[in-house]
Amino acid sequence: MKKIGFLILFLIITKFASAQEFRFGLRLSPIVSFAGVTDKDKNTISGLTTSSKVGFAGGLMATYQFSEKFGLHSGLNIVSKGYEYTGSLPISTTITQKTKTNLTTVEIPVALHMRTNEISNGLRIRGIFGASLNFLASAKTDVTLSGVTATSKKTDGYYKFVPDFIVGVGVEWSLQDAGTIDLGIRFNQPLFLATDKINGSDGRIKISYLSFDIGYYF
Repeated sequence: MKKIGFLILFLIITKFASAQEFRFGLRLSPIVSFAGVTDKDKNTISGLTTSSKVGFAGGLMATYQFSEKFGLHSGLNIVSKGYEYTGSLPISTTITQKTKTNLTTVEIPVALHMRTNEISNGLRIRGIFGASLNFLASAKTDVTLSGVTATSKKTDGYYKFVPDFIVGVGVEWSLQDAGTIDLGIRFNQPLFLATDKINGSDGRIKISYLSFDIGYYF
């Protein structure tokens, strides 16, 4: 009886191990970032308008497929995102300034990777759900006042570590011996602030973004 039990356990372990697979690839994604700008009490700031900003993300991706349908998704991405707003200075209601900020971050996603059975000819629907660990690499801020623009490349005032919640959906298309194409959309929602300063005053700015993922697993 023990031999039969050991045999069944061995077969289960063997089956599980055979399903494990490391997959590595490249990702390139145009993104659209959005800024949530409020005062320190989380209230909307009157007279201040925000605009979305186009950027990009790219880098390496890796998925540890510990079963046919489930895996752990990670990677290393360089992301260029930012925000733009126009509003009155704190000391005046008539003079407005335009602020454009671009942040470059190094992002490491840690997410559950889920996919369906093969639908047709190597095609599967897949999804990701988890978090991203984001580290600030550089910043550039342009402030335009009365037609004059001042540029700063200092990272002072910006938080150096801002994790995101991420969720995404897409498709995988296996090309048999030629790798796998991965296409999808992904939404990054920040858990922390990007900065707590607006026009030199206390405030709250969060940057979320939507990415259109184009990936390829070798």
